[in-house]
Amino acid sequence: MNSFFAHYPSVAACGAAALDEAAEDCRRACARAYPAQRDCRERFLQMAEAAVSWMAARPEMARLLFVVPRQTCDPLLLEKLSVFRSVMVAMFEQPLRCSPAGRTHVEFVIGLFFQVVVREFARGAEIDILRSRVLMLAPFVETPTART
Repeated sequence: MNSFFAHYPSVAACGAAALDEAAEDCRRACARAYPAQRDCRERFLQMAEAAVSWMAARPEMARLLFVVPRQTCDPLLLEKLSVFRSVMVAMFEQPLRCSPAGRTHVEFVIGLFFQVVVREFARGAEIDILRSRVLMLAPFVETPTART
């Protein structure tokens, strides 16, 4: 027990650190799948596939990242989840490229992604079901047409 408290002042601090680690691990997996030159739909599909593959490989970390903050309603964990969502939005956002409505639309799509993941994980859905539900969001993402 002394070893634990040498690293963390409390169980809550340990949980927060674990959530930070999960968020960074998922972010790295998604960043590797984000080539800037691709169109928005393709970027979304690659991000979704990278995130779902990460979830399949690390289901406990994914559950900690996406489900636990909402189940516990812990303000610190909810804030960390919000920061992670903002990081994902910033990573995906390319002004005037990935949405005719700009950042608001990108936040909407990433928000939908998070809602689907949380719902399916909370239900204990198999990863293939989760993947299909996430990929159903692709019609919400389109590359804006050039205005003449």
